[in-house]
Amino acid sequence: MGKLELPVSDEHLKSIGRITVNFALLEEILSLCIRALIKSEQQVGHILTAELSLKQKVALFSSLYKYRVHNTEEPPELKKLLSRVAQAEEKRNTTIHALWSTGSTKEMVTRVKITAKRSSGLKFHFREMSVQDLDEIANFIADVTNDLIMSLPRMYNPNFGRPAAQN
Repeated sequence: MGKLELPVSDEHLKSIGRITVNFALLEEILSLCIRALIKSEQQVGHILTAELSLKQKVALFSSLYKYRVHNTEEPPELKKLLSRVAQAEEKRNTTIHALWSTGSTKEMVTRVKITAKRSSGLKFHFREMSVQDLDEIANFIADVTNDLIMSLPRMYNPNFGRPAAQN
């Protein structure tokens, strides 16, 4: 029996791997934010976040943040950032939860997604993607992660997202 030949190049696989690794870091940074807001033993934070999906972590983080800063609304800056976190998750899921096949050229691969929804029935979705397309997704996720890290010091300031006081 011969070795299985993948229909996807090593360059494409490397880009898909970057998406996976960058997303794992984004999840961990969000968990770190939650642990910081809990203000308890780190082990307790790990216990609370270990089995949560990213969507659940976003909801928990938002609720804890509002509680800690005594605000019922997310500041616009935080709302925008958490929206980008959700976009990163969608881009990652679209990439990871798919079957990959050859493209029309050797520079392209085809993302194949099969869905069977109650509203629309069985559908086959095809999208050709290049290494550059995949790298753009990986870079977007890395940028969101970086923005989350860079906003941490400001997030713990009770005036985060509020307009400066008028003199």
